[in-house]
Formats: sequence, C-alpha cells, structure tokens
Amino acid sequence: MIVYLAGSESALSSYDWRPEPGGNFFLSFYQGKKTLLNSILKLREHKAKTIVIDSGAHSFFAHIGKSVTKHVKPSSKMPDPMKYFDEYEAWLNEHSGLVDYAVELDIQEIVGEPVVRGWRERIERTAMAKKMIWVYHSVDTEAEYSKILAECPSRYIGLEGIRPGLPPLPYVRLIKQARDAGCRVHGFAMTKRDAMLQYPFYSVDSASWAWPVRSGKAAVYDPRASVTHVKYINMTPQSMAEAGVAFRPEWHKKLGKSREAVSAWYKIGEVAFRRLEIEVTRIWEMRGVKW
Repeated sequence: MIVYLAGSESALSSYDWRPEPGGNFFLSFYQGKKTLLNSILKLREHKAKTIVIDSGAHSFFAHIGKSVTKHVKPSSKMPDPMKYFDEYEAWLNEHSGLVDYAVELDIQEIVGEPVVRGWRERIERTAMAKKMIWVYHSVDTEAEYSKILAECPSRYIGLEGIRPGLPPLPYVRLIKQARDAGCRVHGFAMTKRDAMLQYPFYSVDSASWAWPVRSGKAAVYDPRASVTHVKYINMTPQSMAEAGVAFRPEWHKKLGKSREAVSAWYKIGEVAFRRLEIEVTRIWEMRGVKW
C-alpha cells in the first residue's frame, strides 16, 4: 500500500526538510499554487518516486463543512469553480511532464455530475488524459461508478474518505469491483490504523505526518501499524535516533521552534509514515493481497 505524504509544500518552501529518495507525495494545487512548481523540482531533485497533484476538492468541501480533513479551515470566499478548473487544467497541461498523476476536480456535490463529466472530457483531449484519477463519491450513482471503472483512462481511481454528515462508502465491495475491472484504488485521508488494515487500497494519503508540527508535536511510528503524535518536549533520544535525527536537548528548551528543529520534526514524521507504509504493505501481502 502506497502512503502518499500530503502537505509537504510548507516543509519544502519554509524549512530545510528534504525527503529521502523513493518517497511518494501529494501536492495541493489549491494550497500551494505559488510554490507548487518549486516543490516539484525539489522532490524530483531528491528522487521522489511518485508525485500526485491534488486538485484541492477537499478545500472546496471545507466551505460547506464536509471536508475529510478536520483541520482544514476555509478561506473567506470559495473560488469560482469554473475559473478554478480553467486554471487547474492550464497548469496541468503546461507541467504534465513533471507529474505522475493528478486528481480531477471532483466537486460534483457543488457543481453537479454533468459538469465534472464535461471537465473529464476536456482533459481527455490533453497530455494528462492517462494521468488523471477520477473520484467516486457517496452522492454519485452506482451507474456512475460502473462508468468510472469502465472508462477511466489511467486505470487509477479514487474513493472519497469519510466525511461528516455523509454515510461511508461500502469500501470493501467497491475495491473488489475496481480490482476485478483492473483499476487501482486510492482512499483519500484513510490512514487511520483501522481503515488501513480493513480496506485493501492501492494507495492512501495523509497530511498528518506534517501538520502536527504546527501544534508542537511530531508524528512517531507505532509498531502496532500506526502513528502517534508526541509533543516535542516528550521526544526521547531513542525515538529521534530511530528516525535518523540526532538528539538536541536545546530543541526541547525552545519547544522545537528553530528552523533546524522544525526540519527535524518533519523528518521524524516522514520516516514514521514510510515505516507505516512498509508494515501495512507487509500485512496485506501476508493476507494474499498484492497490487
């Protein structure tokens, strides 16, 4: 199971964190338009394995209180969806050679299913056609899911994560249907332990390796195929050494706010999720599931 690290734009642009080779990353067009290209170039320089551009649909859903990511706060005004898509499409076409995949602007709940279908048709005429991840939502019909499985050019689809106020999707059945149709399946923000061990997604993504840094915590690997968030002041030399970071007592006194310290907390979170990726993949392979 691939675990994409989402939300790395700030770590790349504002701090000295640099990823280990072979990492998989989700970069947000919505959140990081100004630094997106620079972030991609830095990731390529450090031999990233896969880079996926996220359209930012969850940021749109934050405006209606239905984002899968609880810590996302909506801006004062939601962008015009039509103008936003034009900008997103133009950017993808210009930089298609730098990205491996991109997520469609799956806001059918806001603009309607016919509009999203029209956007798909537009991109199908471009170099990004076989790199787009089409996404199925609980508001979509079963017929729409069958259509996605039959027609998605990339053979890589997404299932919405668990959102407040909406019933969860029947993930096990939908993943089986996708596998039978020859499609890989991405689960958005599905990195809680129970979800990762219950649903055999091809890939998932999470920003929780990075965002706890803002509140004085670091993501630390838990051998029970999980990740916990530990306050900087409670970090031990052993937990830091496991992440390949030298222990610095002065970081505790400064509550980890120095540039060097924050870069270290990002590194610890990165390593934690890489270890999580390895362990969850091992568990699913023991169960006979290989993508």
